[in-house]
Amino acid sequence: MLVSPSAVVSMYPAINRYHDSWSETFVHHAEVWLVDFLTSFKRRPSEIGVSKLCCRGCHVWFTTINDKIVQGGGVSLWTVSGTHGKNYPWAKDSTSRHSEAEQSMLNDVYDQVTKLLDSIHPLKMDSDDESETGEAQ
Repeated sequence: MLVSPSAVVSMYPAINRYHDSWSETFVHHAEVWLVDFLTSFKRRPSEIGVSKLCCRGCHVWFTTINDKIVQGGGVSLWTVSGTHGKNYPWAKDSTSRHSEAEQSMLNDVYDQVTKLLDSIHPLKMDSDDESETGEAQ
């Protein structure tokens, strides 16, 4: 299930207070920078040689870009050696030529956050009278 940021915030309003205290600086990963750079020169998709497996964010990003290439009739895809599936800090880049991939990555993060929050404290969606804590208002 993919959910929007606004859906996560509406389901878990207490999450808003963490935004102001965020201190982590995020950067794009090397393979993302490289594809953005090569794309700016109209380079054809090819294999990207990186020394490590890609994180989950990069995998989602590459999958989205490749899906768009296939939908457009393309046959050459951006490939990497694989993914280990772990999550690492990941930056959104407003200047990226791949805004749909950026949005897919963001949606995946929100989906993971929602699943994690639900595993800790499932929401009861059967009553409008219950708050985030599960108590009647």
